[in-house]
Amino acid sequence: MRYFDLSHFAILKVSGEDAHSFINAQFTCDLEELSRRDWLFAAWCLPNGRVISTFILFRKDQDYYLVLPAMLRDRFIKRLTMFVLRSAVNITDCSDDITLLGLAGGNASSVIEALQADDTVTVLALWDHKARYILCCPNDKVSDVMQHLSDHCEEGDRSSWSLLDIETGIPWIINATSEMYLPQMLNLDLFAGLSYRKGCYPGQEVIARLHYRGQLKKRLFLGRADSSITPGPGDRIETGEHHYAGDVIDADRSPDGGIRFLAVIDLAYADDGQLYIRGDEAIPVTISSIDYPQQ
Repeated sequence: MRYFDLSHFAILKVSGEDAHSFINAQFTCDLEELSRRDWLFAAWCLPNGRVISTFILFRKDQDYYLVLPAMLRDRFIKRLTMFVLRSAVNITDCSDDITLLGLAGGNASSVIEALQADDTVTVLALWDHKARYILCCPNDKVSDVMQHLSDHCEEGDRSSWSLLDIETGIPWIINATSEMYLPQMLNLDLFAGLSYRKGCYPGQEVIARLHYRGQLKKRLFLGRADSSITPGPGDRIETGEHHYAGDVIDADRSPDGGIRFLAVIDLAYADDGQLYIRGDEAIPVTISSIDYPQQ
């Protein structure tokens, strides 16, 4: 088992009498899904449907919390605050008050049981092929939680946590990939991150039209490559004939050798036997569909 420092993520709180209706009117997910799930992975979009940021959303008491890449925090808060207007809503950056930790490994559930006895620590069980959790710890509890984790686990690094997200198919959007993709291209419709039944939100008309007309041309895929070079978000993927086929979303090295990555690929080229990441040299890659949990 390993525990991880997740300080490269920020955590925001949306609270107030109108928080529920405000969130439902801004983000792609349907909050009614939280009645049967501990958390949702969702997106916030521009009016043209392009995703500004993806995030994990959960509820604690009457407040809602968003976990998103820290590099997008200031931009996210500034833009979201513009839409509050006269609503009874407060948006608070809790990143200095709540510490985010990760836990992964075969016996992680037994370690979690002791932490769940303290209801001030929020435990989010991620869907994964292995037991994996995000812990949201108030800072006055961090020392005790860290002691408990270090007694039972080894410390993991950020790269290893990123690899677990990649292999699970979690598409984190960062500065390099913000405003590039529609949510269906990131597979949000495959794991309850995108609702076609609720009311309007930014980009809803474009997103719904793409769905009902069956015009989706790109999807998120898991990729592999035997290479010592790790591509970056936004790196171009091409066919052997140099046709543009897609872009890398995230990539990291695998302990088994080579790299693993997530990429948005044009469906016309998804079955192409020869795809390459283009950079200083062409890196041959293979891609596969992502096995998400049943919804």
